[in-house]
Amino acid sequence: LGLLLDHGCDALHASLGAIAASLVFQCTPWGMFAKFGATVLPFYMCTWEERHTGSFTLPIINGPTEGLIVLASLKALTAFVGPTWWTQPEPWLNNHEPRNVLVAISITSATITAIASVHRVYAEACKGSLATLVSRMADLIPMLVALAVPATYLSLLPADVQQGGVAHVPWAATTALAFAATGLCMCRLVSGLLLRHACADKPFAQTPVERAMEGGAMLSLASFVAIVLGASCIAGGDVSLAWTMGATPALSILVHVFFGCCVVGYIAMVRGIITEACDVLGVKLLRIPYDAKQE
Repeated sequence: LGLLLDHGCDALHASLGAIAASLVFQCTPWGMFAKFGATVLPFYMCTWEERHTGSFTLPIINGPTEGLIVLASLKALTAFVGPTWWTQPEPWLNNHEPRNVLVAISITSATITAIASVHRVYAEACKGSLATLVSRMADLIPMLVALAVPATYLSLLPADVQQGGVAHVPWAATTALAFAATGLCMCRLVSGLLLRHACADKPFAQTPVERAMEGGAMLSLASFVAIVLGASCIAGGDVSLAWTMGATPALSILVHVFFGCCVVGYIAMVRGIITEACDVLGVKLLRIPYDAKQE
């Protein structure tokens, strides 16, 4: 339970922190997607690595320590120079915008971390067997599918906002909710990996709760596709019109509903894990055993 609580909170922080950082650094919509993916995917892969190797190993320079220090420093810098600094080409960056350079650095760091995780699983858990590695990498498919949710959402954004800072578009809150819903999917998947790691082949690791988490990303993507199709129908077959029809765009309403479903699903998952763990361990939640004989 301690493992699930610690990594579960970290998973929430990773996803929500990536969204907040993207807004502060004035990332474009697709820049937010890159920043979000560069944050949650390495976290998921490190959990996947722990699941198959039995240990959680961080490099000398890593996200939970140096990464958070750099992130806090950049936010403090933004307080002094202003958020618009991130959108201005800088001569010392070869006339590139700082926000784009930051996204490129994030992608590079995430790629190195992902490669390191795959190599460690290949060397330690698979003993150099490529076939075994491929079978174990199947655990990564749900996370990749979950990342398709915000990618689908961004592909529907009007073309005139693709280069602007996502924090200033009229539907910034809706965009953040689309990413937050994906973050909740990632938390469900991480919890599934942790359950298998903690419980190995015991019956608890094969409960309906875990099976529900396995399909969480798939169900979320299917729901989002249904939302997109529904918005398209409402807009007369033109998805782009769903952003502008009426006082409240249809697609915005449907994204809010989608996020609400993800929140309810996440709460149900947490409750299910706690309930089943307490049943297996024979304990009661937030209760201290009372023995009358001790008096």
